[in-house]
Amino acid sequence: MEIITYRKAITEKSIGQRMAEIALQGQDHTGEHEEHLQLCVKVGLNHQVQRLAIVEKQKQADIWYDRVSASDYAIWKNFLPTSYSWRGYLPDNLGIRNIWGKYDFDIVPIEVLREIEFAQNLNLFEDFLIRTPERQQSDPAVFGIISGEFYLIARWGESLIPFKKISTLLLKQQGVSNFMGFKLLVPSVFIGISLLAIIIKLIYG
Repeated sequence: MEIITYRKAITEKSIGQRMAEIALQGQDHTGEHEEHLQLCVKVGLNHQVQRLAIVEKQKQADIWYDRVSASDYAIWKNFLPTSYSWRGYLPDNLGIRNIWGKYDFDIVPIEVLREIEFAQNLNLFEDFLIRTPERQQSDPAVFGIISGEFYLIARWGESLIPFKKISTLLLKQQGVSNFMGFKLLVPSVFIGISLLAIIIKLIYG
């Protein structure tokens, strides 16, 4: 069993330093930040207050985990099409998400459970997803979500495929799919042209 957790390698000392930096930055901009919030409320942009809180959570999450770009998450989504939602209410383009508590595709390793617990205890993420291929070769992954931004928390499986290889495999599969579609399209176009020629001949002699 291979297990990868994606928490950044941060020592207790560097955590303290990083938190001190954040606190110092907060002190430097406290007055401006407070004014920003107050002006949002005064001019009626209440959702801006919520947005500022979300951005702050994302900055805190960035300390511990790397964000997954939209293009990379699209690859993960295709590679691991079935998802299980901790909260169970966020929308998914591939349909309704399964309930987190009903995940029984395989046994989640204790190391992954510890990492999920750590991430949950940060109180930053709106939701967590377990994404899985739901096939014999298991290669699930856990993602944390903050307002549409995804963070890779952990992966586990018998033989984990590197992301670069996953991307290459999916591109090749997409290429084969497009080629097969083209092969099917060509005969259809030829038949259509032939029928059109026959019809024209019948009409105009």
